[in-house]
Amino acid sequence: MRKIDRISVRLDPFTATQLNSICNDTDVSMSDLVRGILSRVADIITNEEGNIDKYEFAKFFGRRLRE
Repeated sequence: MRKIDRISVRLDPFTATQLNSICNDTDVSMSDLVRGILSRVADIITNEEGNIDKYEFAKFFGRRLRE
């Protein structure tokens, strides 16, 4: 498994402030927040065999798979 060391995300100031406040109130680090979100997305787009399903991936992002 390949490790990803850094991910840069730009959020609007209002959303960033809310997430920062919630993380502080719940003692959750931003790293744990991002890890949890990515883990949940992986659960959604991965099939029973453990492979990423291209159709589920496209559907998750509201797109259709190119033919």
